[in-house]
Amino acid sequence: MTVTPVVAAIGDVDRRRIAGTAGLHVTWDELGVDAPGDGRTFRAAFGRGDETFRRLDVASRALVLASEASGLQDLLTAAQREASALIVATTIGCLDADRQFAASLDTEMRDAPIFPYTLPSTCLGEVALRHGLRGISICLSVAPGDADDALGEALRVLVAGEAETAVVATVDVLRGEPPTCAATVVLLAHPRLALPPVAAWPAPGGGAFAAIRRALPA
Repeated sequence: MTVTPVVAAIGDVDRRRIAGTAGLHVTWDELGVDAPGDGRTFRAAFGRGDETFRRLDVASRALVLASEASGLQDLLTAAQREASALIVATTIGCLDADRQFAASLDTEMRDAPIFPYTLPSTCLGEVALRHGLRGISICLSVAPGDADDALGEALRVLVAGEAETAVVATVDVLRGEPPTCAATVVLLAHPRLALPPVAAWPAPGGGAFAAIRRALPA
């Protein structure tokens, strides 16, 4: 069976800005903080609070911002969100949280709040909790340049009938010199749902996430 998924929503966070098909476009200079923000960033960007955003590690923070900027919560019913797949690809994974926790081992106070984030899949769970995503969850550890594997896995899930929608993401965030901050969230839908597309499904080959991101303002 051939299925061409509909790209129904996009959210993206990088070192310069937060942008998404829900209409948000705000730079980090405008927010007055470096990517991926601090405990006040969610309210500053979206005009409402998130009680647990402050405690998130940097990878989860970037992914939550990208998912919110996509507007996926306004496109799917509660039942559709519960059945949606969630697939994330990462190269850096939880390295930043690992470093933060490891550094605390040499101090009197262990950094216990960061410990749950020393798993690369924890950021996936933070997005799932906020949007009620209870379907298939997959976290892929990929080599540099292979983030598109997440889109390939999502296509497989849709073709196999395991889900009608998939929230597909890539995230790599690491503080240091130079810092890294890149998170993209894409909502893919089976064409039978007739959701309006915001970008074309990319042709086979490398650079699929990059092609989808080009639908957003620079």
